[in-house]
Amino acid sequence: MIEKPETLLVGADVRNAVAIRSDPRSGGTRPPITASAAARYAGVLAVAEVTVTGVLPVGDTAEAIPYFIIDTATDAVVGRVVLPDAVRQYNAVSMIVKIPSAGGPHAIGTFGEAGDFRPSAFLKVGGPAADAGARGSAGPM
Repeated sequence: MIEKPETLLVGADVRNAVAIRSDPRSGGTRPPITASAAARYAGVLAVAEVTVTGVLPVGDTAEAIPYFIIDTATDAVVGRVVLPDAVRQYNAVSMIVKIPSAGGPHAIGTFGEAGDFRPSAFLKVGGPAADAGARGSAGPM
């Protein structure tokens, strides 16, 4: 329940609330996560990238559709993108999506009413995104 505005404490000193969790360099008493804790959760905190590519169906857009990226080795949902169900003109899609770990192989699709995974006929998931190197104009500045 939201409190009435007149019961809210305006101008309260919240430095202690932030300091409990913040980095000691900014006045807090402990860092948000220690190096040893980060090492224990390395698998959870790891991030990989995959590339979703394809061509969207042509037609009138009626709704946005959530597409799920699954790790087919574990049947785990590892990512999600939302795209229109159709577009009025040819529209290729290529996007980098962060997922918890490279794992794989991966598939992209939707879930039916019974919870069955339905792979997309027009989208695919590529391996880890490759670094394309420097971007932008080339030549002397």
